[in-house]
Amino acid sequence: GDLGSPAATLMLETTAADPAFPELQTAALTALGSLCRPSSLAVMKSIVRSNNHSVSLAARRALGRCKGR
Repeated sequence: GDLGSPAATLMLETTAADPAFPELQTAALTALGSLCRPSSLAVMKSIVRSNNHSVSLAARRALGRCKGR
C-alpha cells in the first residue's frame, strides 16, 4: 500500500512506539510527521520525552511539521 494508507500508518505508529530500534523509530517518526494523522499526533506526543535524544528530537521535529496544518 501507499504511505498514507491506514495499514501503513498503523505500522509506522507501531514502529515509532517501539524503543527496540531507535533508528527505525526515528525513520517512522519522520514519515509520520509528513502524514500528520490525528492518531499519529498522539503517538508523537508520547515519544517527545524519550530518553533517546535522537528519538525525542525526531518526535519534536515531526510535531513541528504538523503544527499549523
